[in-house]
Amino acid sequence: MTGRNERRRRRTLIKLLIVDDERHIREGIARVLDYESIGVTVVGLAENGAQALELARETQPDILLTDICMPVMDGLELSRRILSIRPEIKILIISGYDDFAYARQAIENNVAGYLLKPVDPDELYDRLVALCARIRSERIAQRELTYLRQMAGIRDADPIQTTTGASRVVQSIIADINQNYAKNINLSDLAEKYKLSYSYLSLLFKKETNLNIIDYLNSVRIERAKELMQDPTMRVSEISDMVGIADSHYFARLFKKYTGKSPTEYRAMFLS
Repeated sequence: MTGRNERRRRRTLIKLLIVDDERHIREGIARVLDYESIGVTVVGLAENGAQALELARETQPDILLTDICMPVMDGLELSRRILSIRPEIKILIISGYDDFAYARQAIENNVAGYLLKPVDPDELYDRLVALCARIRSERIAQRELTYLRQMAGIRDADPIQTTTGASRVVQSIIADINQNYAKNINLSDLAEKYKLSYSYLSLLFKKETNLNIIDYLNSVRIERAKELMQDPTMRVSEISDMVGIADSHYFARLFKKYTGKSPTEYRAMFLS
């Protein structure tokens, strides 16, 4: 392989940063897999969150594999901080704590996955392969978005008001959702309708509106549900069905997430 080809190959590798306060564990993880065979390169090993944060600034990793319980700065705080400076990074949490509370907190911090010590090589391999596929898909979508922006000349345009290029697509999706929120809308169907890849559609909508498509769809459904909730003759299950959510229990959880109140509590405000 020529020097130029080797440099090109290495630029396409997905960068992994490993963090654990126990040296034998972090070094063991660094050796346990043939990372380059799955397109990954280990760019650094750190013994605590503070050290990892500095390494992350230097190496710009795509994946962070970090322990939870560490001195100086733990893995959850590291996750929060690194996401604030590199929001696209994918994070895998590892821990000896077989405690769902830790996993739940990690997931709430937008962490991609949770592994228990001792780390199983096969499970680690599967998680990394899945994350690598996701990262490559996002890179392709980002390139498509950049190209579309360049062709449409809307780099600095207002994302909602612009009527050309990417914004026209987003406006069409918004109108589609506003009109058909009560139907079974999913990303795959939207991607097929607008002749875009699943990843590109998601990234385009997020870039233009600062919202995920599903978040926008849910917000439209809940706003309509709030209007219907003012009619005391309608059951919650009927309202749920009318706004496109077949599972009334899921609807109740979603309603509370978006309004801070259960359907019963919200309705009580109008009946009192």
